[in-house]
Amino acid sequence: MKEDLKDQLSKLDIVNNNNVPVTGKKNRRFQLVQEENIERGSVIYLPLSGSDGLVLANGYRTRNKFVVIIGVMDEEYIVGALLINSSSGKFTNEKLRNCQYPMRKESYASFLDYTSWLDCSMLFQIPKHKILLGEYCGKLTSEDLMLVMECLRRTDTISINVKKAFRISDI
Repeated sequence: MKEDLKDQLSKLDIVNNNNVPVTGKKNRRFQLVQEENIERGSVIYLPLSGSDGLVLANGYRTRNKFVVIIGVMDEEYIVGALLINSSSGKFTNEKLRNCQYPMRKESYASFLDYTSWLDCSMLFQIPKHKILLGEYCGKLTSEDLMLVMECLRRTDTISINVKKAFRISDI
């Protein structure tokens, strides 16, 4: 696939839902994460804080976020994950905006209320024990996972060493 993410996105008919909260609308509950759920493409719902690298505003100490597992460093029990955001519009930098992958509501209706955006510009390194405290929501479709991994391979916002550690560059 020779198209970049920006070209792929331009072909999609997606409405950007700015300032709409991802959580709280349906008060869904999911099963607790099991060890076998910690694999590439799994979607996990868990609280994150500033110590996890999340930038918090408006006095929040934690925020419940959906994350997608991209890889695991076995020897350190660290999980590499990407955040799902309600909007791609918060990025004024075109380079970062081009690293946002659309997750269509139709493909993920069991946990998304509307089309959301997977932020492929930054890989969060979350301790495995914290992931095990989250809730398992499902998995990315195989097509979405393939496209996300290609986006991650191409981006220069994630270092080569981090890509190697989470086996992004060798797939």
